[in-house]
Amino acid sequence: MEKKFSFLSGSLAIENRPFHFQVAEVIKKALVDHNGYVGYKLTTLGRASDTDVPSFIVVSQQSGIILIDVIEEQVTDVIESENEEFWKLDSGTLITSRSLITEIYEEEVVSRLKNDLSLYDRKARKIKVPITSVVVVLCK
Repeated sequence: MEKKFSFLSGSLAIENRPFHFQVAEVIKKALVDHNGYVGYKLTTLGRASDTDVPSFIVVSQQSGIILIDVIEEQVTDVIESENEEFWKLDSGTLITSRSLITEIYEEEVVSRLKNDLSLYDRKARKIKVPITSVVVVLCK
């Protein structure tokens, strides 16, 4: 079987984010022998905002589902408040932890997989597809 890995058309070129382009090239090179695809800001899965979506979603037969979120600023501080975590960025902006956002998104992916018996084992109460989440942060 011929292996095919491709990028789904999307808004990567429109957003003009250099670090995202670099990460996209790394993904292409690393997964060139895979069967599957990668999408940029692919779907919100019912989330209220595109900011609640990982940068890249990779789906491949060899690796399962990989959620990759890219931050183009350095994180200078991590602030924990009750059950939430915030990141202070180099620019001074305070954002909800991208790890938390990616974790919530992963839970929504699992919820969707539960609707497909070929992807979810109801008896074992376990998904049949591995899911990996990664947050990539720009380092100077």
